[in-house]
Formats: sequence, C-alpha cells, structure tokens
Amino acid sequence: MLMRREAFLESAIDCKSIAYNTAVLETGVDIVEIQRVAELAQRYGERFGQRVFGPEEWQTFRGRPHSLAARFAAKEAVIKALGSPNMALHEIRVVRVPGARPEVELVGRAHQRAEELGVRRVALSISHSHEYAVAVAVLERGPGVDRS
Repeated sequence: MLMRREAFLESAIDCKSIAYNTAVLETGVDIVEIQRVAELAQRYGERFGQRVFGPEEWQTFRGRPHSLAARFAAKEAVIKALGSPNMALHEIRVVRVPGARPEVELVGRAHQRAEELGVRRVALSISHSHEYAVAVAVLERGPGVDRS
C-alpha cells in the first residue's frame, strides 16, 4: 500500500518534531573471547573478580565463564559509551532479575561520569555464542546535553 503524499509529509513533520524533543544517544559495543575471560578468572581468581566485577556478580557467576564474559563485554561497552576510560570495571555492574532484561548499575567514577553527561538511562543488550560474548550499550541523555 502506498502512503498518500500528504500523510507522508505529516508523518515526516511529526518525526522531525519528535527528533528535536528526544534524547541524545551514545553507544558502545564490545566483543570478547569467552576462553580468554575464563583463563583470566582461572589464573587470577579472587584478584580478577574484585578488579572486574561487583561482589554479587562475582559470587553469582564465577563458575560460569559465558556469563562472566558477557558481563565483561557489557562493562567495556558502557565505558565506550561513556567516552572515558577513567573508571574501574567493577564500578559498572550488570544486574538482572530472572525473566527481565539486564540493567546497568553505575557506582563511583562511572556514576559521576554518567551524571556529567546527563545520562538518564542505560539500555543494555548482551549475548554469547560458544566462543564469543558481545554487548551493546546505549546511553540516553536529555536533549541539548553536550558531550564533555
């Protein structure tokens, strides 16, 4: 079905006004080899867990390399979206209630950077195959907020 020209123009105008009133988005993506994360967890144990993961993340997923790798990728994706490496990985926590999508909790310098950028929300998508884990983070900021 073809859209009438008038209807198309009205929808284009509506989209343009929506675009001016919507949030600014920042994105980050990361992919990691699951075996690499498993080897780091095995080699460095608690030291690795404390440097990279929040206490609950490490306790829950320490024996699940696929989940650790997915969370590692998520943290890296969030750092890229925040545009600053000046934060520790453990300051970015991936939390998930069973049956719900994963969410990001920021503490310390990661939280401070998000506030500086005017971040209202962090959307996160994570997945893994047998060999790789991947994550995409999208930051939603208020309109007119400049990136510093």
